[in-house]
Amino acid sequence: SFWTPSSVTPDGTSGHLIAYGTITTPNCAPPPADLIINSSPIVSSGSLVAGNTISFQAGIQNVGGTAINTSFTVQFQVDTGNDGSIDVTLSPLTSITGGNLPVDPNEAINPVTSANWTNIPAGTHRVISCVDAPSSAIAESNEGNNCSTAGTGVFTVAPLPLPPADLII
Repeated sequence: SFWTPSSVTPDGTSGHLIAYGTITTPNCAPPPADLIINSSPIVSSGSLVAGNTISFQAGIQNVGGTAINTSFTVQFQVDTGNDGSIDVTLSPLTSITGGNLPVDPNEAINPVTSANWTNIPAGTHRVISCVDAPSSAIAESNEGNNCSTAGTGVFTVAPLPLPPADLII
């Protein structure tokens, strides 16, 4: 804020000076929106057994200073074998639209659910969730924090149980 004096006059009764002027406040726009994954992917339906169908949930939050009024998508990807490669992108993407908008500053939307992953293989897999992906629809203060962090969303899928063997004596 800036103060610009325009005149100074004595107060006739107390002997104090009275200053008159203008206070100017610079235009301080709030910081842009900033979407993050605020809770790592978890299994939302199905069981972790090979051959099953499962889906995941993750939480998202706008940690920026501006409300989001534009639709955007959340993408869930799977690194089968947890070896650092993206092997499966669950489709369709999850859209955040209509009744979920606006996403106000510091507001969280929990949970966001993925499309189904069918015929899951046995093994250890990592699920990565990314908000405002795969293409950026929202101008954000930090575009680099839109995905869940490394080491989270890791699941082990059990192999199919073997059928009981016929015992012949």
